[in-house]
Amino acid sequence: MFWRKLLIGALVLLCTCFFGANLFAQTRADSTWPMFHHDMYHTGLSPLTGDMDTCSFLWSYTTSYVVFSSPALGDIDGDGKLEVVV
Repeated sequence: MFWRKLLIGALVLLCTCFFGANLFAQTRADSTWPMFHHDMYHTGLSPLTGDMDTCSFLWSYTTSYVVFSSPALGDIDGDGKLEVVV
């Protein structure tokens, strides 16, 4: 009986910590990057622009294995064709 109550208490505490932490991890809907890959279609594109003449690498990392990723596609120049955003 003691172990059962201890197990139930531990599970309740674990669930409270797990779900409670997620409540504070939410971002605001009006932020510039509100969710994974930016929007509900997960385009990965931001409406903000930057100065491409002054851009540079911030960091790089060589991995030991192959890394799979999803590219961001978007009509950057307004010509109706998708470009790969790097």
